Amino acid sequence: MKEGDYISAKELEDSWESILNFYNQLIDEEGHALRPMRFLVRHIIAQGHSKKYYGGTSLFRLLISLPSNNIVDFSKTLKIDYDQRIQVVNFNYWECTRERRKKENVNWQYACQATEVNAAFDFFLSENKNWVDLE
Repeated sequence: MKEGDYISAKELEDSWESILNFYNQLIDEEGHALRPMRFLVRHIIAQGHSKKYYGGTSLFRLLISLPSNNIVDFSKTLKIDYDQRIQVVNFNYWECTRERRKKENVNWQYACQATEVNAAFDFFLSENKNWVDLE
């Protein structure tokens, strides 16, 4: 999908299942140490967030965007990176176009230990209320 495309709740859910399969393959078949990313994707699905948020991947990163009226919109995007070497998960959130996404334009950032990834995502939601009550 590309920015501006219509996306239904079913398509959102299906895309999260694809993301989960992507991380399963990287971990189970290729041996990458990305379990915290898989834990987070499972958490997003279990909490029902997969019906509201658009997910994608870039290399090993997880990207989560907030659709606008069932339209894919990348202007509000959370990037989640896992540094396997030091076992730290980095969250960076921007409210701007992709072209303007630079360190100096980040709206919210957070780092946590790999074991805290789900709690860190929930903390992000508590800090960014416009992501929570979508109807």
